[in-house]
Amino acid sequence: MTNEPDHDGDHEIESLELPGPEEVPYPPVLRLTSLPHDEHHEGTLDRAERWESGESVPHVKNFSDPTRLRKLLTARRVELIRSIMDSQPESIKQLADRLERGTRQVHDDVHLLEEFGIVHLEDGEGRARKPTIPYDRIEIDVGIEAPAADDSDRALVSG
Repeated sequence: MTNEPDHDGDHEIESLELPGPEEVPYPPVLRLTSLPHDEHHEGTLDRAERWESGESVPHVKNFSDPTRLRKLLTARRVELIRSIMDSQPESIKQLADRLERGTRQVHDDVHLLEEFGIVHLEDGEGRARKPTIPYDRIEIDVGIEAPAADDSDRALVSG
């Protein structure tokens, strides 16, 4: 497992380094989570045991901060993901045309999603790169918990 800094450097993303879809068969599901480190670690161990016994388990990418996951999955990026999953484009330019967006903005979004292992780029014709998503489904699981009570934060009240 690696901890990759996000783009603003304040949070970490916990994920497994995965080979590309052309190297190994991918499971049908990618699960994006935002769970506390301990809970994510327990889930990773459980998935590893299930995988070793032959069960198909999802790839999981955990974001330590749910806000970071929300910032990554903007409405436009979700639309981009859906478009790729619906019909794989031959190039980023073709995807931009389909989405009626600027090529540069789509290029930046594709590369950002590639950094997080959601989108993969395959060689296309000439210099073109084909954005692909090797999953049938992407699930999002965000847990939000109340912070633990800390006695040092409580005001002392005397009568």
